[in-house]
Amino acid sequence: MEALRSSESRFRTIFEGATIGIALVDMDGHIVESNPTLEGMLGLPREELLNRSFTNFTQPDDVTRCQGLFQEMVEGKRDSFQLEKPYSGPEGRQFWARLTVSPYRDTEGACQFAIGMVEDITEQKKAEGEIRTYQEQLRSLASELSLTEERERRRLATELHDHVGQILALAQIKLGALKESASSTSLAGPLDEIRRLMEQMIQYTRSLTFELSPPILYDLGFEAAVEWLAELFQKQHGLKIEVQTDKHPKPMDDEIRVLLFQVVRELLMNVVKHAQAHQVMVDIGREADNLLIRVADDGVGMAATPGALPGNTAGFGLFSIKERLKYLGGQLQVAPNPGGGTKVTLVVPLKP
Repeated sequence: MEALRSSESRFRTIFEGATIGIALVDMDGHIVESNPTLEGMLGLPREELLNRSFTNFTQPDDVTRCQGLFQEMVEGKRDSFQLEKPYSGPEGRQFWARLTVSPYRDTEGACQFAIGMVEDITEQKKAEGEIRTYQEQLRSLASELSLTEERERRRLATELHDHVGQILALAQIKLGALKESASSTSLAGPLDEIRRLMEQMIQYTRSLTFELSPPILYDLGFEAAVEWLAELFQKQHGLKIEVQTDKHPKPMDDEIRVLLFQVVRELLMNVVKHAQAHQVMVDIGREADNLLIRVADDGVGMAATPGALPGNTAGFGLFSIKERLKYLGGQLQVAPNPGGGTKVTLVVPLKP
């Protein structure tokens, strides 16, 4: 008896002095005992808490869920349950709490009563909200930086095309006229050499213009730009790339068009650098109001890529892509390609 009284005394000391709210609840969900911390959280004295259902302090939208979890625990279908939900405190104060409910069972396994522990996590929720806000701000900043970079690229490309390119073309014409009017045949060879150098400079300028900001992206649209990009990668890297489109209209503003083109270019560059692939399939389609882009290669696969990160993304490149897509309301999925290699799927809401 002395040991029992000592054990009860220790339990009462822990129960009364706990820094989290604790309640003992009968099998019907009514409170039969509460500690001072819980009473302070809810702003009610012990007398007003007793015999009240624990769902009295639950938001209407959460009542059915809480009752279902409690009943499953009583019936032995689950050992315990935990959830985070809002509560109403003294003077209308709203606070968030983590509720953990565990059963006390007898030697035969029958549930005698339940122990509910309520931990105030309002500050944690506030911090999580601030972090989400900062993340959205960073995504917005990253997107704006990408668009600013693209605007600057387009400006430089326009300058190269309208000024440097035209001057070089005019100089080439002048050299041709000079060669025809030159009286000395000894000048023909050097003039031909200069014209060949001028032609190389013109071709290089054109290539640089397209690589900086392909005009086709704005003149003919996203799908045509991806087809041009595929041809460029085939020439530069010997990678066979097939682009398929469903020919359905895909309205999108400049922000989505630019970011998605950058994303596809970065994915193809990842294939070149890491996948050891020979073929790539780029599939562009529309499902309802979403744009779907699938980039599948026949390479070594994501798991074999050096520096791969665990989870659904690998490397900083894919992490960056995932964050940029989140800003657009989209998502990125990485999975093994059934034929070998890796398949990356982009899902982005279309904007008219």
